[in-house]
Amino acid sequence: MQIEEIFKSSPLQIIKLYLNDDRYVNNITGFAHELGIAHTTVRKHLNLLVSLGILKELNIGKGKAFILNIDNSYTKAFISFYDRCKEIEKG
Repeated sequence: MQIEEIFKSSPLQIIKLYLNDDRYVNNITGFAHELGIAHTTVRKHLNLLVSLGILKELNIGKGKAFILNIDNSYTKAFISFYDRCKEIEKG
């Protein structure tokens, strides 16, 4: 089993998108399309990640986009965990 199996829950899939590209920015519709889940489900997960401070919500015109909050303690822990797991997989 690969470490990717751990990241199959929707909130963790969202975080993983950022872990693979720290400049990643997306909106609710983009997440729904990319993850193949309903818009309302994505919104629920994004609200959780924003409330934990893992993501920051940006107002862009009438829309909203989300970026990774790299200063957040949870985010730092996820990055450290993910990087370490990738090192272990490489051997």
